[in-house]
Amino acid sequence: MKLMHNKFIVRDRTAVWTGSLNLTDDAFTLMENNVVTLDSPALADLYAQDFEQMWAKENFENTGRIKTAAATLEFGGAPATVRVMFSPGCGLEIDTEVARRVHAAQRRVRICSLLINSGTLIGALSDPLRAGRVKVDGIFDRNPNGECFPAMAGRSIESLEGAGGAPPHRPRGFGGENFHALHADGRHDYKILVIDDTVITGSYNFSRSAQFNAENILFIESAALAERYGAYIDHLRQNTAATRARFRLAL
Repeated sequence: MKLMHNKFIVRDRTAVWTGSLNLTDDAFTLMENNVVTLDSPALADLYAQDFEQMWAKENFENTGRIKTAAATLEFGGAPATVRVMFSPGCGLEIDTEVARRVHAAQRRVRICSLLINSGTLIGALSDPLRAGRVKVDGIFDRNPNGECFPAMAGRSIESLEGAGGAPPHRPRGFGGENFHALHADGRHDYKILVIDDTVITGSYNFSRSAQFNAENILFIESAALAERYGAYIDHLRQNTAATRARFRLAL
């Protein structure tokens, strides 16, 4: 099933509001989400182009193939470089870019995601997990069957550990002190990946189907923002019961 899964608002073609938050009462009051505001005419114009493609077609098939470039904004008193990409038009490029950045990580890879079943991302994570060359940790949701990572066509998260690894619902490296599984109570909807000093977020899930949906994803180069998101992930790891953290992030 393909979804119109974007969540963004463009104001006067000068600013953008986007992230994982659906425009529903439950999303605003009960669920854990993240929102980023972007004060940038250049980025607002790109989001407006994506909107106009869907509006004109009255569906999202073959939309989102928009050539984008990074824009320079500011966060925490320092420059922040931001690039947006859209699917389904650039879905394959998004998966490739996420994997490339994971492979190139020098210090840390931190994930905070409702689910992780993208074969491309799982494959990219295998090297740093096995080699232990960078810190890899995060939070994901446990599905209603108690499993954290559903099997994919011919491949599951178990393949990260090779033959003899732990079962798919508790693979080594994806439990205990590295990864925390939250109970699937319908309250977690974040999509966050921190790689060194880069934050990757938006509506785009780290799933095998996201590249076919209408989605947007941001690649934000900012040490200060990466630290802020890292603090948010730490907060969730330390309070997996039901805390409600509210971080206001504005670029």
